Amino acid sequence: MVQEHGARVIELGDLSSLCGTSRMAEIRRIVSSLKSGEEALIVTSDPDTWYSLANLGEELGYEVIESTRSQGRYSVRIRIK
Repeated sequence: MVQEHGARVIELGDLSSLCGTSRMAEIRRIVSSLKSGEEALIVTSDPDTWYSLANLGEELGYEVIESTRSQGRYSVRIRIK
């Protein structure tokens, strides 16, 4: 397991070929694998997935700590509630 500053790093890659429902299911799957209080840095190359991650925290039970984009890489640092 890769860690960055105490957070588990999860590479999602490019989910742009998935419909919104499938993208949401993949995000749920990732989030459900984390424990309460655990932090994760989720990295993607898909801006739509990044936007979803940054805006679904309340619905999926996580807090967005930081959301960044740089040179085609998008990342969201979250903490599970």
